[in-house]
Amino acid sequence: MNSAFVRRFAFRAWHQFRQEWRMQWLLVLLWVALLIAQWWHGLQRREWELPMPAALPGMLALLILVRSARADAPGNVEIGSHTRPLGRGAGWLGKVAFAVLALLVPWMLRKVPDGLHFGFGPVEWLAVLGGHVLPALMMGGVAAVCAAAGDSGRKAVFWGLAGFVLMLGLFLLENAMSLNDARRCAWVVVSLLFSVTMLLTWWRMSLRQRWLRVLICGGVVMGLVLAFWRVDWRAVPLKPFKEAKLALHV
Repeated sequence: MNSAFVRRFAFRAWHQFRQEWRMQWLLVLLWVALLIAQWWHGLQRREWELPMPAALPGMLALLILVRSARADAPGNVEIGSHTRPLGRGAGWLGKVAFAVLALLVPWMLRKVPDGLHFGFGPVEWLAVLGGHVLPALMMGGVAAVCAAAGDSGRKAVFWGLAGFVLMLGLFLLENAMSLNDARRCAWVVVSLLFSVTMLLTWWRMSLRQRWLRVLICGGVVMGLVLAFWRVDWRAVPLKPFKEAKLALHV
């Protein structure tokens, strides 16, 4: 591949990242401030005087992501994204980098102080951060796809309502899966598949390519995992009894 083309592509992606920051830096700073406020609230032993819903930071993060995905979506007829010389691939990559650095990384760092005194190793930290990040990836993927799918007017409203219903369904399904360890493990695998499916679907939408088959194939694979997954990696293996065999003496 031509190295000059790679440099140009990287520059265009970096330009899109800077554009996202210029447009939403105030909301991002507010989002980080809300995360810090939640962390500070958790350290206080008395009731916090400032009322704030626990879901407010997450709602603000979804708003930032929807604004980013909607602004240059090819289906948005109100924006001339199809005439921009930036390129759809570079624009999509710049948006993903912005979402990771501005939203996902602060969300991960928010969980770190809660586990510092437990003495976690690398595996434990991976499990803790993964359990904290996977729900965010699922909700963010739904929001990005629904924001990029609707072109304007009725379709935008339809996809917004569909995204809300899907998020509610995911929340209820996650609660049902958490009641059983084996099903919980299946839900973790499904969460990974769902996040990858939503990311690929958003990518195909941004390139103005067929995306419905990606969504259908991902849904079929997730259904098979939920139906047939029986592996429980959380189960502690039984330790062998190495002492003398028990005997009954009268």
